[in-house]
Amino acid sequence: SDTERNRKVDAGLCADLARAGTFRMLVPKSLGGLEVAPRVFAETLEALARGDAAVAWVAMTGSTTGLLSAYLPDEGAEAFFRDPAGIYAGVFAPMGRAIVSDGGFRLTGRWPFTSGVDNAGVRLGGALVFEEGSKAPRMQTLEDGTTMPEIRSCFVRANQSGIVDTWKTSGLRGTGSHDMVVEDVFVPDGHTAAIVGARAVRGGAVHRLPLFGLLASGIASVGLGIARAAPDEVKTVLVRKKPGRKSGAESELTQVKFARAEGTLGAARALLLHALDEAMERTAQGDPIDGDTKSRTPAGGHARGVEQRR
Repeated sequence: SDTERNRKVDAGLCADLARAGTFRMLVPKSLGGLEVAPRVFAETLEALARGDAAVAWVAMTGSTTGLLSAYLPDEGAEAFFRDPAGIYAGVFAPMGRAIVSDGGFRLTGRWPFTSGVDNAGVRLGGALVFEEGSKAPRMQTLEDGTTMPEIRSCFVRANQSGIVDTWKTSGLRGTGSHDMVVEDVFVPDGHTAAIVGARAVRGGAVHRLPLFGLLASGIASVGLGIARAAPDEVKTVLVRKKPGRKSGAESELTQVKFARAEGTLGAARALLLHALDEAMERTAQGDPIDGDTKSRTPAGGHARGVEQRR
């Protein structure tokens, strides 16, 4: 496909996805976003992945970057997420350094795996916060009393960052997951968010779900779409008959294997969607997500663990 050959999603296709609201699925309605339910988010990514895994992956990373609009101060939320045609890319992991400066931070860093960065006008990079001249990051205290280095999610424009062409892979080649680079760019306080241990400042029930849990659900949904496409592709080969021989599809053993695969896939899909519905229902009613719900859904995923995988 063109996506694979060019190692990125076509700019025109990406713009079409943006106009359809794909990257704004999790942006609050107060900013003009769609603010869809987790089930809709999951089903949309699954459908995209069934057609093109790379397109679905870029949609997933872009829309979860858009989720951070619920955590930004008003200044940053309006500046970066009011545009209905916005395209986003970013990396949550704190690969950068944010040095405290008057009214904001001086940001420097290099973020690998920035999927879809070529087409993104809004870009995110996670960073550890440092006081000027300090070699150790500034610490923050979470609600449970534990302390950890302070992490800021910093937003910049495309013209404030660069791209290093590193994505020369076989798997998911079309995601364009190159490195993003920022060199000593001033980022105002209002263009940053502290998301680890923080709560959303706008939005509805979906924004009260664990942020990294929604990310994990997105990854799972892309995987479901890829898995759904696999047996479809195999069937096109198995139904072909050679003269004087049965087709592969007529084999009883093949049919049993397909039935098992269909059952496993259907069960995984049903579990994910049911768990997301259950978590959304609890948050919509104002109830916390309990331990049983967490055990059944990525919406209870541990933030720091998922962040490192992202």
